[in-house]
Amino acid sequence: MFERFICSVDTKIEIHTPIERVWEILTDFDSYPDWNPFIRRIEGEVKEGTRLEIFLQPASKKGKTCRQKVNKVVPPTELLWIKRMIIPGLLTREHIFSLERLSQISTLLVHREHYFGILIPFLRQSLQKKTQQNFEMMNSALMKRAEH
Repeated sequence: MFERFICSVDTKIEIHTPIERVWEILTDFDSYPDWNPFIRRIEGEVKEGTRLEIFLQPASKKGKTCRQKVNKVVPPTELLWIKRMIIPGLLTREHIFSLERLSQISTLLVHREHYFGILIPFLRQSLQKKTQQNFEMMNSALMKRAEH
């Protein structure tokens, strides 16, 4: 029954660069405008409990700013932030970056987002399609930056 109110998007990409370098790029928010085609800007610290101001601009769309709370930081393997709507239960979004060391020179990036709330049945298809495209675009840009 509760599955109706849960939605997830999961993407993966193998990056032929050590995990520490991928983490460095991922957490260097100041460099996002130079390489990131989806998350154009982040202001804030990579520290649990802090607030981030994130400017998202999907391909050929008008951008939007949202505020999210850093919920988990485990260098160099995990970064998670959460966005809740003003009215509890409507929509909560968990944005997760997980890095796995495949070898000394290879890293698996798992980039995912989980959505929870009563708005999911109305937004599921749109959330999954748009989020998947934007994540894949960002993942490819991160790989290109890390490998060159």
